[in-house]
Amino acid sequence: MKNKIAFLLIAAGLLLSNSLWASVLYDEPVEFIDIFEDEDDPSLPIIIVCSNPEVNVNLTDSNLHLSFAKLQEELTVIIKEKETGKIIGKESYSGVADIILNTILPDGKNYTVQLKMK
Repeated sequence: MKNKIAFLLIAAGLLLSNSLWASVLYDEPVEFIDIFEDEDDPSLPIIIVCSNPEVNVNLTDSNLHLSFAKLQEELTVIIKEKETGKIIGKESYSGVADIILNTILPDGKNYTVQLKMK
């Protein structure tokens, strides 16, 4: 529970500072515009609403969960430290609709999440 609260605070800080963003090659950059947490059941994932309706992002503890309405091409997900540009995680996927990144995000840093379609 302590980790979830800490991660929620990090997520809120990232959202407020506009430092967490995603870009899709065939589309405009996707900005995460809101965070929702189910008050009745706090164990459910935290949902971040994006400006692109085809991409949903959930935060569950230290996991970043991406859901897509459709994913017909290969997708590369890159997580970088915003200040240094250091890549924290990079994975490629194809033929899936849900992706869970088990990347641990250290506290107190801002991140860029970039989505690239091939």
